[in-house]
Amino acid sequence: MSYKNASVPLEPGLNLIVGPNGAGKSSILLG
Repeated sequence: MSYKNASVPLEPGLNLIVGPNGAGKSSILLG
């Protein structure tokens, strides 16, 4: 899965991105 345009508001402190394999978690971080 990939994202062409997404906004993920991160707050100060600990932020978790969780989901099953292949859900696109790494794609969010790699931008």
